[in-house]
Order: sequence, then structure tokens, then C-alpha cells
Amino acid sequence: MTHSKITTFGKGFAIAATCFIVLPAFAAILFSLTSYLSDGIVAILPFSKIATTKIVFAIRAVFIAITISISFFYLANWMNLRLSNRHSNAGLKVIDAIQPWIFVGPVVVLLCLFLVYPALETFRLSFFNDVPLLNDAGQPVLNQAGAQMERLGFVGFTNYATVLASENFWYAIRNSLLWLLVVPTACIVFGMAIAVHADSKKWGTFAKTLIFIPMAISFVGAAVIWRNIYASGGTGDYQIGLLNALLKQFGVEPQFWYEVRFWGNFFMMWILIWIQTGFAMVIFSAALRSVPTETIEAAHIDGATPPQIFFRITLPQIYSTIIIVWTTLTILVLKVFDIPYALTANKADKLLLATLMEQTRNTQREPEQAASIAIILMLTIIPILGINIWLQKRQARYG
Repeated sequence: MTHSKITTFGKGFAIAATCFIVLPAFAAILFSLTSYLSDGIVAILPFSKIATTKIVFAIRAVFIAITISISFFYLANWMNLRLSNRHSNAGLKVIDAIQPWIFVGPVVVLLCLFLVYPALETFRLSFFNDVPLLNDAGQPVLNQAGAQMERLGFVGFTNYATVLASENFWYAIRNSLLWLLVVPTACIVFGMAIAVHADSKKWGTFAKTLIFIPMAISFVGAAVIWRNIYASGGTGDYQIGLLNALLKQFGVEPQFWYEVRFWGNFFMMWILIWIQTGFAMVIFSAALRSVPTETIEAAHIDGATPPQIFFRITLPQIYSTIIIVWTTLTILVLKVFDIPYALTANKADKLLLATLMEQTRNTQREPEQAASIAIILMLTIIPILGINIWLQKRQARYG
């Protein structure tokens, strides 16, 4: 091993050890010191103690996280420069070898801790379940109450077979396919229409701002807003829900629209469409501005109509952008959980894969089967990514 490699390894180890020992200790000290300050602030403020404690705790967490992040990059960069001989080629090579990892390293560590490891553990757990605990003679072991004792053991594909045999699973598959068909399509159509028309109007910027605002609202917040719109309640002609108040004028009976059997799915889908249309609009608006004006002008000279220009000239040039938006929305739909959960729409005809997984884990107390559903959910995303890559390559090859 060369001296340069030894120096690189030694410095990298020193930086890693310092950051994993010094910075966590510094964070613990900061957390302890700010706890006294937060207690004083909570005692002074004339608000609910529980709410104030949570808000102050969140502020402390953000402050400490930012402080630790800045400290990490400053300390690691300082060590990388100070511990190397910047006046020699070998020293500069060491600095160049370590510098990228100062920025990439924390991301890799966090991804491994909170993404790779949980995914692998979920995959492992999906092949295990409770099996009878046997003694050396192969007889079941009973507890003091006479019940058979169990342990976690390997069961192969039993969890997957149980899940696939469940009627609720196929309800979730049906509903997920409906969401996949409706939500991305509606977001792309509405987003494209708004982007095209808003860019040609004086008030277009203001309109796009209003449409983009829902993107700043969390899924839970949006679900609460629309729950109040879809709500049913009141006396006579006075209805709590806005939708029921309007439909009451036309003789429609009030009801909780998101709880309507089967059709309630579409009312929940509209919430996600309302949120994500702004995302599609912004991306398409930027893509449309990148279309060369020369091609549009040439089409006008040749006598093409606006629809012909859009579908034959503009649309093919932003095809790759449409694919990216479709892929992003499709993956988002597969993961959607907050909206149906916040609406408590957990009946069989409203289940999605994500809500079925939560129901299996927390209501049925079957974490191993929930892990199987999680793996199935992950596997459904792989073909989508494959199709996206194929379409991108096809677009790059044929234009």
C-alpha cells in the first residue's frame, strides 16, 4: 500500500471518528443545554403547555440539526485541508480523494441506516412468522396457562400466500390500479392545459400561483380541508359540508361522499389531483418555454392550426418531460397513505396497498404479513421504473 493510500485512509478514519464521536457528543450537550431554555420559554408563554412544548421541541430539533450539519462540513473540511500537505502533489491527491466523501458520506450513511437496512430487514421478515416452539422431543411447549408457546421462525412464502389469498388484498390491487389510471392522467392533462393557456394570458402568473398553492399543503392538511367539503351534517337546508350544501339545492340527499361505496375512491383521488396538478403545471410550463420558437413559427407559416402545432410540434419535443412527470406521479400514487388514512376511509372497497399494509400491521397485529405487502408494493414500482428507462432510451434514440 502506497504512502498516499495510507494517508488517505488515515485521514478518512480520523475525520469519520471525529464526526461520529465529537459531533454526537456536541449534539447531546446542545440538547441538554437547550432543555433548560425550552422549559423557561414554555413557562413564560401564555399558551397551552402541551402545544407549546411540542413547538419549542421542534424548534430545538431544527436548530440542533442545522448546527450539527454546519459543524460537520466545517470541521471535516478543516481537517481535510489542515492534515494534508497542500504544497505537494501527493497531498493534493489526498485532499481530492477525501473531499467528495465529506459531502456524499453523510448521505450514504443515512441512506444505509434509514433506507437500505429497513428494506433488507423487511425482506427478511416477510419470510418469517410465528411457529410452534418445540422441545428436544419434538413436542409443543406449553406455558403455565396451557397455551402453546410460539417463536419467530422461517416459513418461506407462507406470508405471501396468505396475503395473495386475502380478498382485501385484491380490493387494494383494484383500487390502486384505479388510482394509477386516474390520478397521473388527470394531473398531466390538467397541468398541461393550465400551462399552455396560462402562459398566453396576462393573468397567467397569478392563476398559476393559485393552482400551485395546494402543493404547500400536507396530504393530511388537504384531506382535512376536503373532509369538511365532503362532510354531511346539519339540519334542513343548512349543511356543514360545502358540496352537500350546493347539491341540496338540486334535491340531492346529503351524504359523506368519500364513504360512498366504490365511487368514494374518486372523491379521494380528487384530493391528490388537486394537490399535484400544480406540480405538473410548473414542470410543463418550464418545458414548454424550452421549445424552440423557430419550429412554432415555421408551423404557422405552413398553415398549421393551433391543435396541430401542439400535438405534432410541441408535444413530441416535451415527451421526455411527460414521462418524468408520469413516473413521479405513479410512484407517489403507489405510496399514498395519508389521504385515505386521514379520512378514515379504511373499508375494504377503499383500501390501497399502503393502507392495507398499515391495517395488517397495526389492526390485525401481523407485522410479517405487512412486510410481505411492503415487498409486493416495492416490486410494483420496479416495472414502472423499467418502463420509464426504456421510454427514455427510445426517446433518445429516435427523438
